[in-house]
Amino acid sequence: MSGITRSFIEIVLLDWLAGRAPKEARSHSSRRVLDYGRAGRIVGWCFALFGILSLYGATRASKDQIIIATCAGGGMFIVCMALFAEFHFVRIEFDEFSLYTFSPWRERRVIPWSDVIGYAYSDMNRWHILKTSRSGSIRLSILLSGLGTMAEELKKRKIHG
Repeated sequence: MSGITRSFIEIVLLDWLAGRAPKEARSHSSRRVLDYGRAGRIVGWCFALFGILSLYGATRASKDQIIIATCAGGGMFIVCMALFAEFHFVRIEFDEFSLYTFSPWRERRVIPWSDVIGYAYSDMNRWHILKTSRSGSIRLSILLSGLGTMAEELKKRKIHG
C-alpha cells in the first residue's frame, strides 16, 4: 500500500472516530470527564489484539528470520500496547476550580483554572493544547469525548489562543 493511500485511510479513520466522540462531557460527581469513550476503547482492544497477533507471528518465523521478525513483531506489540493504554487510561476531568489529568505517561496533575493561560490547536498532531503557567501543557486529542463541553468552559473563562 502506498504512503498516500495509507495516510488517506488513517485520516478517514481518525475523522470517523472523532465524529463518533460525544461533544458533551459526561458527569462524575461534581466533575466533567473527557475520555476516549466506548468507540475509543473498542479501537484500543483492536490494537491490543493486533499487537498480540504480531508478537505471535514473530514466534512463527523461520530460524534464519527470527531476529528480524522478533524486532518487527516486538516493536509492533509495544506500539499497540501503548495505544491500548492511551485509549483506556487517559482522561481529563474538570470542575469549577481545577483540571485533573490522568495518564499512564506522566503523574497525575491538579491544575487550577487560574494557571491556564492559553489555547492552541495542532493541525499536524490533531490535538487541542491548553497552555498553563506552571504545569506544562495539556493535550486533548480530537478523539476525546466531551470536547464541546471543554470548548464552552474555555469560552466562559475567556481562555483563547
